[in-house]
Amino acid sequence: MKRHPGGKMAKFWLQYGGFILPALAGYQFYLFYLAYSAGDWLYVAVHLFAGLVALAVGVWIIKLRWFGKGRGRCIICQKVYNEGREMTCSDECHEELVRRMVAQFGEFKKVVRQSTGVAYRVPIRDIIEPGVREQELDRYPLWED
Repeated sequence: MKRHPGGKMAKFWLQYGGFILPALAGYQFYLFYLAYSAGDWLYVAVHLFAGLVALAVGVWIIKLRWFGKGRGRCIICQKVYNEGREMTCSDECHEELVRRMVAQFGEFKKVVRQSTGVAYRVPIRDIIEPGVREQELDRYPLWED
């Protein structure tokens, strides 16, 4: 069995905290209601704060488990997918992303080399897919204003 980098307690809370902490938050909100009914304002504040913290941490753990390492949500179709790509789940969604970016920003972008201040005309597809390094800018035409 592979050891979790945070130890046994971290593994436990990541595995079960998404269920335990929202339940604990519900109990704290119940205690908040009882204290509010009794008019005990110190316990009202304590239980309200504890309930909000438990709820927030529980939601954070659920979000961490759902969207943790290796999982993502496609920005085109909103489908959850495992590994492989950075923003889209398939080639079709990637092509749709490129089409949308070209429609919104134009087919070419002005990229300025920091060392010289010279501007180049770079296709958006080259910026999105392989990325553009400063050394590769010479193969693009100069930007004409």
